[in-house]
Amino acid sequence: MEEVRAGLIEASRRAVLDQGQLLVLTGPAGIGKTTLAKRTLAGQTPAMVSGYASLQSAPMTVFQRMLNGRVRDDPERVAADVLNQGRESLLLDDLQWADDLSLAVIPHLVGRVPMIATVRTGDDRAEFALACLSLVGAITADVPPLSCAEADALAERIHPNLSDVHRRRI
Repeated sequence: MEEVRAGLIEASRRAVLDQGQLLVLTGPAGIGKTTLAKRTLAGQTPAMVSGYASLQSAPMTVFQRMLNGRVRDDPERVAADVLNQGRESLLLDDLQWADDLSLAVIPHLVGRVPMIATVRTGDDRAEFALACLSLVGAITADVPPLSCAEADALAERIHPNLSDVHRRRI
């Protein structure tokens, strides 16, 4: 499976960094979407922005922190402000929680800055977010789960002092 993930990272790097496409990594919570996105953008200085479940009704929540709270209600102007920051790439995390205005900014960024987004499947707004992203030509990739052996090796690498019993529970 690690070969599958390594292949996914390489294909993602080509799509995002070489071809300027928007890539959306999908899967359940904890599957490793954000980690894969970060590994794909290794060597870049990505701005990481996130949707928040508790702030779905507030406009432009995805870009609030990145723009230090100085966010307008105009998606085109927000996109210009994002581009003016000169970021090498964007990691748009948990877009299943993005408000509608934040999602409306993304079409103005596609093809102008390398972007990877993550969407947690099974959430109420996941299908809506994916539909919005597909309208701007996003490529979607489902993140496969780790095998038991890979999960055990990862847990051992991260928590080397855990007993085998506790590591296998993870």
